[in-house]
Amino acid sequence: FAEADGSVYGLDAATGKVLWQRFVGFGQNGRSLSFPPTAISASPGSDALLVDPLRHEVVRVEATTGRPRWRHPIGEPFDAHPVILGDKILVATESGRLVTLDTESGQSTGYIQLPQPLPVAPDIDEKRSLIFQPADHSNLFMLGLDGGQCKQVFHLGHQLGSLTVPPVLLSRYLMVAVNDRVKDSLLHVLAIEEGDDGPTLRAVQQIRLKGHVDTPLLVTGRRVLVATDIGSVSAFEVTMAEEDTPLKEVAETRLAGQQKRIRFPLVQGGRLWIADQEFARYDIQASRALFVPRWIADEGSAFQQPPVIVGQAIIHVRRKIGLPGVLVSAVAMDEPQHYWETQLATPLAAQPLVDREDESLLAVTATGTVFRLGAAELQGDSMIDRGIASLDSMELEGPVRNILLVSTGVLAVSGDAGSKHVFAIDLKRPQPRFNRLALPDPLGGRPIALGGGILVPTNLGQVFLLDPISGGKLAETFQPALDGRTKFTWTAPAAVAEDRVVLADGQSGAIYHLSIKGQPTPQLALVGKGELSTPIASPVGAIGEVVYVVDSQHMLRVFQLPRLTELEADRQTLPGRCVWGPARVADHVMLVADDGEHARLLCLDGSGKLLWQSEFPTGTPAGSPVKVAQQYVLAFADGTLWGIDPATGQVRGKTELGRPLGTGPIRLGSKLLLGGHDGNLYLVDPPQAE
Repeated sequence: FAEADGSVYGLDAATGKVLWQRFVGFGQNGRSLSFPPTAISASPGSDALLVDPLRHEVVRVEATTGRPRWRHPIGEPFDAHPVILGDKILVATESGRLVTLDTESGQSTGYIQLPQPLPVAPDIDEKRSLIFQPADHSNLFMLGLDGGQCKQVFHLGHQLGSLTVPPVLLSRYLMVAVNDRVKDSLLHVLAIEEGDDGPTLRAVQQIRLKGHVDTPLLVTGRRVLVATDIGSVSAFEVTMAEEDTPLKEVAETRLAGQQKRIRFPLVQGGRLWIADQEFARYDIQASRALFVPRWIADEGSAFQQPPVIVGQAIIHVRRKIGLPGVLVSAVAMDEPQHYWETQLATPLAAQPLVDREDESLLAVTATGTVFRLGAAELQGDSMIDRGIASLDSMELEGPVRNILLVSTGVLAVSGDAGSKHVFAIDLKRPQPRFNRLALPDPLGGRPIALGGGILVPTNLGQVFLLDPISGGKLAETFQPALDGRTKFTWTAPAAVAEDRVVLADGQSGAIYHLSIKGQPTPQLALVGKGELSTPIASPVGAIGEVVYVVDSQHMLRVFQLPRLTELEADRQTLPGRCVWGPARVADHVMLVADDGEHARLLCLDGSGKLLWQSEFPTGTPAGSPVKVAQQYVLAFADGTLWGIDPATGQVRGKTELGRPLGTGPIRLGSKLLLGGHDGNLYLVDPPQAE
């Protein structure tokens, strides 16, 4: 089971195939990790226990289908992960309740009310029938497991917010890690002693640790393993020789070159694995007090949840630093070999494109996998886990941000400004593969399709028109006048015809109208130029012979082609910061301005006039509006869809999708296709009139 970007996934452990997905929302609390899904028992194929942090619910789901067996609303927020104890589940809450649920039915069998908030889960001593529950500060409660009666309130003395992991029990000793200083922490060792009046806790040892403890202590046999955020890893063993110092350090290491980060240790016998910015295997040599390194794999990662042993493999969940999505991998225990690797929650690079040749959809993920989606793939709930082509991960300089159809069947993708390559692929070939086009200079803005080629604005100012297959120049380069700057920042250009484009230098405020001219040697020729005294802060929007941009002072500026003469009478101050557009939508140009309280969609015509504006709650648009069923539909990133009258701008209806969105709507017949923030596609009806 893996958690990624607000969803939980069930994967086949043998193959890595995704079996199901459930959206549970985002539950990180700022002090600890989000809630990882947990197997109900160690038996293969056992159900999973999930936490829905939005509804404050605990949910048990079937292992192979993800269907819920039961769900129990706790009724209040909680940061502590539920503890599974056979037929019981314990949930510690912010109000001080320790709630008991029946594992089989999900029904609550009662709760214990404590006088302080409970930030972490308890630990259980089944042998002595005891619960050890820390409070948010100062106190540690020892409770009876059966009746919940308070046996002792032990004054630990910890400060508010210093406790981020549960206590752990080893033999008759309870260990509590407290982050009591800025750069280090203290491990409290408490002995459980039997007296005439029952068991009591007594402080017997304190061990100073380098760094903070943010992942639970790991108990294996008579040893406990402690990993801190600065890379200090220590193994302690319980000895009976010294009553007042029962924990003896048997191995310790400081991982070299490490920054502060979450670290997950995993131990089996004398083998240790550490998952932090890489996955590393060590041998524990207690006789020499050493962790001996064996191998390293999956460098440049950030691990998301504790790795688990399944058979002879270790399954871990990680992000590759600098790239979106989550990777779930099955790795051999004794060598850095991957049995399988599955990518989850990878967003789309941009809104899918329609290939007019066969009316299929082309969707590209931010890691460069291309999917061609026809009617069969878009029918009902399905898991599309195979693309028709994919970029080699070693070639990725960063997430894919731009996709464009250059000509019939030829697709190009690129990264952000600064990227040194554009990748193109001929989708008509039987086994299409990406061709890497090395750029003369790094990207300075978004490439677009023009005249059968790729128009590439570079950060040194030059604008190239490149052949999508060979990478050679289709026209002589345009070079703007140099003004002593070393880098240009181009805003997204707009094609105004098959052979004409308008693009803007965001820093200088210059706008250029270029055309492909000349025979036998074509060139990108300057047709007109406009200049602003303020920087340009938006893409270029164009319709007919009118061009729109927004400057850094939130002023909408309007220009007439071909010379880019400014229509000063149509200049206007926007009702907030431009957060989307201007861009052409059907027969209009639209943009969204947000003042922090309201978002407003402005609709402009082909002569520079404002036709209407609509008001919505503040938010970020997920993409371009689309016209369908005699209305415009605008989607926001929070999953809200608005239906808008195309003549007046009046809001007609609203739909709450309940899922965060990454791309705007595409019209498919009478339906809308939207891209989720995690790569899911949703086919929905347009909003209905209220």
